Formats: sequence, C-alpha cells, structure tokens
Amino acid sequence: MMLTRQQISYSDIQEPAGTPDNPISREKLSHAGLLPVSARIAGGRLRRRFATLQQRRLNMMDIATSLIPKTAPALLALLVASGAAAQPYVDAQLALGKPTGFGTGLEALVSTGIPVAQRKNLFLEAELATTLMAPQKDSSGISHSSLGGYGIYRRMMDERLALHGKVGMLYQYSVPERGDIQRGLGIAVGVGATIRRDRAISYLIEGVAVQGTLDLFRISAGIRYLFR
Repeated sequence: MMLTRQQISYSDIQEPAGTPDNPISREKLSHAGLLPVSARIAGGRLRRRFATLQQRRLNMMDIATSLIPKTAPALLALLVASGAAAQPYVDAQLALGKPTGFGTGLEALVSTGIPVAQRKNLFLEAELATTLMAPQKDSSGISHSSLGGYGIYRRMMDERLALHGKVGMLYQYSVPERGDIQRGLGIAVGVGATIRRDRAISYLIEGVAVQGTLDLFRISAGIRYLFR
C-alpha cells in the first residue's frame, strides 16, 4: 500500500501521547513540571514554620527576662527575712551512692540552709554533690555531679535529737566512661537525723533517693555548723 505525501507528513507531526510506544506522555510531562512548584511550596511552609518557632522562643526569653527583675527583690527579701529569723547552717558530708545498674561509689556533699521566716520547722536548702570515686559497671565507671534545691521539715525530738524529711529538685550532670554525657532534672526525696554536740556543731546522717537522668540511692554522714 502506497502512502501519499500528505499522509507521510501527517504521521510525522502526529503526537503519540498515551501510546504504549511513547512512555513520556503529556500527563507525565505536566506532573514533572509540578515537582519544582511543589518543592518551592513545601520549602516556603518549612521556612514559615521555623520562623514561627523562633519567634515563640524569643517571646519566652523576653517573658523570662522581664520576670527576673520583678521577682528578684521579693526573693532577696525572703532570704534576708529567713536568715534573720533563725540560724542558717552549712553541712559537709561523705556519701555512699549507688546508681541503678552500677556499683557503689563515694561522693562529697556540701549544702547550706536557711530557715523560712515565721516557720521554725521549715528550711530551704541548696546542695552540691560530686563523685570522689566513680561507681563501676563492667570495668566502666560513671562520674556525676548535681546541684539541688530542697524544702525541709525538721522536728526536734528532744534537746539534742532532731528528725527531718526533705524533698526537692536537682540538676544532674553525668559523664560515663563509655557513652554520651547525660544531663537533666531529677526529683529527690530523703530523711535524716541530727544529733547536737554543742551550740555550733551537730552530727548528721541522711538517706536520699533520686529519680532523674541517673537514678540513685545515697547514704551520707557528716557534720553541721550552725551560724550564730
């Protein structure tokens, strides 16, 4: 069968869209053209989302910065009033601490406390603890430190013996010999007793359980010096 020149030229320019022999169809070409547009839209949304998060973080920092000057005088007045109401004290202790999954290590603790104004049995205490001998696990140790704040209720049993309970929050910083540094907040609950030797010196023993980035139980003993 002979093809005319008109038929040959028509077949040369005819668009074979959608045929099995031509996989690049008009529909696919249109989808391919949408990909850059979709990418630009998604990128714009991510940038707007990131900008929103950044603005929220800046707003929170502004709020915190504005609250510090307002609350600092009240806190300072509370500390001054508390210190004037009764005797502040300083504790120095050695402790046996056992983190969960590790052996027992040796710790040093230093703390200072002040009585709450017009509440003779309530105290506020700040504590710094750090390891002297790191607890071990499979020939690998973990060193840790913490800075905590406690509320304490103390009750005198007689002229020399006093019992107390404490609860507070602390910031932990742990450095394992194998693994990443761990840091974060924890909760601590404990009980203890003091035995007064004289007007300035008392003996102290405590047991504290900590739940946080590093769970541990600690038994400590030391001395307390009362300021007068």
